[in-house]
Amino acid sequence: MTRLYAIGDGMGVDPINNSIPWAVLHDVLREKGGLGGVSRLGSAPTLADGTHKFLIRDLRGRPLAVLLLSSPGNSFMVARGIERAGQAKMALGPALGRVILTPLAAGVMDGLTFAVLPYCRRLSENRLWWRVQRTWVRRDVLEWLRCVTETTVADPAPDRIEPDFLVPLRALGANLLVDADIREEALRSADRLEAGRWRARHVFAHNDLWKENILLPPRVLPGDSERTGQYRFALIDWGSAAVRGYPMYDLVRLARDMRVSGSALTREIAAHCRFLECAPADALSHLLAALGALGMHLEQFPMERYVALVRGCRSFLLRSRVVSR
Repeated sequence: MTRLYAIGDGMGVDPINNSIPWAVLHDVLREKGGLGGVSRLGSAPTLADGTHKFLIRDLRGRPLAVLLLSSPGNSFMVARGIERAGQAKMALGPALGRVILTPLAAGVMDGLTFAVLPYCRRLSENRLWWRVQRTWVRRDVLEWLRCVTETTVADPAPDRIEPDFLVPLRALGANLLVDADIREEALRSADRLEAGRWRARHVFAHNDLWKENILLPPRVLPGDSERTGQYRFALIDWGSAAVRGYPMYDLVRLARDMRVSGSALTREIAAHCRFLECAPADALSHLLAALGALGMHLEQFPMERYVALVRGCRSFLLRSRVVSR
């Protein structure tokens, strides 16, 4: 007999229950062990445009898939992420795009877009195991990111210098909530760009690259990528990805979250700068352009968190020996 499971919070049925695409889940999982249960992953999103996440299990209780469901505050959030993930796969090619999950199903239910993705494990929350896991995960993801920069770096069209670089830098320089020295650096970067003292470049950018968006397929072990020659991790949350993105932001965000040392950060910045054909000292200008563009498209992201992000990313970059104030 087919069994449907309503999602509860201990106080009754979750109001999102009516938006779960039950029929789709049954169709997708019929040949994969059948639909056994649905449970919420984490708490409900706190931002108005957040995404609901649910773990899908088979009849034997094994995790099979994850359901992503948009919130009413942005009913097309999941659809946008899936669309941009597809664009990313095309831009990155088969090898680099292997880290992007292919949806098992996607559509609209009760006015909210959804997607069903293959189940992957989150990185460990255990502090001791995470220290071991982090060593090889960050090595693999940093290698992937270097290859992305090398493969996708491109010059912007001349008529895009103003809107894509000068405007974001000046917007950051005009944001009075941002530290004064960062504002001055942003305006100085804009002046230097206009004077031809550094070269604006585009690269493919994920734009939300941190621990929570890195997953492991089942049964991945340290060293698997060395044996198979393939990347043994998956990246999710592509809603902010850009084919014509900015260098350095993904690197700094990832390195900061993965606790990359100052000397290792120096090596990574030097490698990216070789692909960008720029002086390592120009890494700060690239980062500030990225942060300026991010600040122009915050949507539901709180301004105070953005200001803290700007301060944290810039401070972390300055740990590098090749970037000075």
